[in-house]
Amino acid sequence: MDNIMLWPQGCAPHMDACGDQAAPSMTMYRAGKDACGVVLVCPGGGYSHRARHEGNPVAERFNALGFHAFVVEYRVGEIKFPEPQQDAFRAIKIIRQHAEEWYVNPEQIFVLGCSAGGHLAGCLGTFKEEEFQYLKVDEMDDFSFIPNGLILSYPVISFDENVGHKGSGINMLGTLTDELIEKFEGSVKHMILLGRDARLIAESADRFGFKDYTYAKD
Repeated sequence: MDNIMLWPQGCAPHMDACGDQAAPSMTMYRAGKDACGVVLVCPGGGYSHRARHEGNPVAERFNALGFHAFVVEYRVGEIKFPEPQQDAFRAIKIIRQHAEEWYVNPEQIFVLGCSAGGHLAGCLGTFKEEEFQYLKVDEMDDFSFIPNGLILSYPVISFDENVGHKGSGINMLGTLTDELIEKFEGSVKHMILLGRDARLIAESADRFGFKDYTYAKD
């Protein structure tokens, strides 16, 4: 396993200090030169933390199936939109920039997200770069962030507390207004219902063989 910092000098843009939250990273699980493709894993955790059982075990499972895998440690907690999305964008750009070195097919990059990580993954398939206030910081940002497919596993697609997870919306946005709900809930939901340009697999974790993991916070 290799740990890769997402931003130059390990410090994300616009952060006052380079503490743990200001130094997002991703962990690489190599599958060899003949890998089938790449899966970028976005753990859930309600945008308040990252659930371990939705990260490393998922990557290891895809490794066993012949895929390279990366687990992105995106910013959460006190960090609000658009920082988590910027971290995920950056992770894909880095993978594409190092495609030849890491034996990656840049046209076979898929993003898997569980729970709130599923919402984050869905954002990558529905929004444009400029909507996330993404500013170029180096040559890696010349590469596309758009994934070739999405795997949304029990994703948060609603912030309605009766059918979804309101806490994810509050943790990501701070305050939920009708306008924000329409933008950040509606776009992902519509992509699923209307078939946006992405391959969508909505499955439960046990379908992949991930059972009996203790829910844990980072």
